[in-house]
Parts: sequence; structure tokens; C-alpha cells
Amino acid sequence: MLFVSGCSRKSSDTANSQANAQANQVVETANPAPPAQPASAAAPSVQAGGEPNMAELDRVARRWMFRNRRHPTNFEDFTAHAGVEIPPPPPGKKYVLSKDMHISLVNQ
Repeated sequence: MLFVSGCSRKSSDTANSQANAQANQVVETANPAPPAQPASAAAPSVQAGGEPNMAELDRVARRWMFRNRRHPTNFEDFTAHAGVEIPPPPPGKKYVLSKDMHISLVNQ
């Protein structure tokens, strides 16, 4: 007799889990989740005068070096693999990566 009651319990548990799965599908389709962005996708900010925040760019570069366990060969190598959108440099300037691995702006 225990065996019979055990089987009925399984079928009711299965029915409950199927009902919960269907309810979750309805909720997910009604409220789709926004696409997840990688943690490193935060773009460096631009200051009020239109100048890029150089300290924040340096932080992004250090995180990149830590994550990749190597130094970039140049600024283009860093931007190609950084995974973040680098703000455009001010007119007449360009970004360079110094030997001490700091990003700076120089005249073109």
C-alpha cells in the first residue's frame, strides 16, 4: 500500500513542477530580461570639457593587463581587445600608451 501512495505522490509532484515551469515561461515571455552586459563593458567617461577621463582610461587598461596577463604592444592593441568603447580623442590629439603603461593624449 505504501508503494501505491508513493506513486501517486510522484505524479502530483510532477504535475506541480510542470505547472510551475509553464507559469515561469508565461512570466518570462511577458517580462523579457534585458540583455546582460559584460562587467568590463563600462565605457570610460568624458569630462565636462569634452576631455576623456584619463584616470578612468588608465584603470581600464590596468584591468585589461591583469585579465590578459600581458602588456599591450600599443594603444591599438589595447583598444582592439579591451571590450569597451573608448571615447574619441579631442580634435588634433591621439591616444598613446607610454612605456610605463599609462594612456596619454599627444598632438598628432
